[in-house]
Amino acid sequence: MDNDKEEVLVMIRWELEEAWKNWEKSDAHLEGHRNSRGQEKPAYVVSTSVNMYQV
Repeated sequence: MDNDKEEVLVMIRWELEEAWKNWEKSDAHLEGHRNSRGQEKPAYVVSTSVNMYQV
């Protein structure tokens, strides 16, 4: 990791995989993506990734 960069880790825990899938299809989630479509990401965002883990 570069010394001039910070890393932010966001973790969300879902009770059930079905709850996460329902959120993915929700109006609020989809509207957020529609509203940001075509916009450039802020300069401070270097990269993003999504990872899923079973615990």
